[in-house]
Amino acid sequence: AGFTQTTFDDTQTNFNVIYRAIIRFSDSNTNSRTWIGLFSNDPTASDNPSSAHIAAFRLSTGVESTFKAVTKDGTTINVVDTSVSLSANTNYLFYINATSSTCLFQINNGTVFSTASNLPSSTQRLGSVNCVTATEAVAKNILIRKYGIEFGEGSVVR
Repeated sequence: AGFTQTTFDDTQTNFNVIYRAIIRFSDSNTNSRTWIGLFSNDPTASDNPSSAHIAAFRLSTGVESTFKAVTKDGTTINVVDTSVSLSANTNYLFYINATSSTCLFQINNGTVFSTASNLPSSTQRLGSVNCVTATEAVAKNILIRKYGIEFGEGSVVR
């Protein structure tokens, strides 16, 4: 359930992109994979999507108990633990500032996590995904309250 783009061409990191989403989880979404952020292709089938460029949050409840800040350069994935766990019936504000040299991640205005490892290529086109995928035969849901992409100072909008 959620939203996955089909064209993945909204932005690129050399635009100094800011991604924000407010998501409400209706339950603990056990046995599921959640992706929230920017991608070069559909990530929903894997914790490490093949050949994807990524700047996003992931929670794969079968293997991890906290949200991860994830970057990927099309080949190598970089995963940073945010130490933020999922609580049912809770709104989360997800924030990503992706540039060609660094990605900043933040949940609910808490700790800012910064990485310069395995970033998406600066000219790789990216689109947004806010989704939860069941890894068992039980439906999973999220409520997307709001999401958006902003272009930072010095960026060029095409």
